Amino acid sequence: EENLKSLGLQLENYEYPYEVNKLVVSNQNQELEFAYMDIQPENYNNKNVLLLHGKNFNGAYWETTIEVLSREGYRVIVPDQIGFGKSYKPEYFQYSFQQLAANTKNLLDTLKVSKVA
Repeated sequence: EENLKSLGLQLENYEYPYEVNKLVVSNQNQELEFAYMDIQPENYNNKNVLLLHGKNFNGAYWETTIEVLSREGYRVIVPDQIGFGKSYKPEYFQYSFQQLAANTKNLLDTLKVSKVA
């Protein structure tokens, strides 16, 4: 037990396979940090892939998939939705598909990505 260390609320002590960036989003009268990885390959093929985690997971889950896709030239964008992974976990938040989709669109707009698979 004494060897256990806290991961931290935003997984500060958990290493992700790629650099994590944060976008501040305004949701439900709150300013929240929305974490994401944006992996841009050296041999970019002008195609983008968006990988979304499920409940109880985070973007780091996609490590091997990111590796394969980026090696093939795809730009890979992997958000941690609000409440998950390295994103902020608000005390009060109404989780809905519409809210999560709006945050994802905000991220893609900010990154100037108009088309993803």
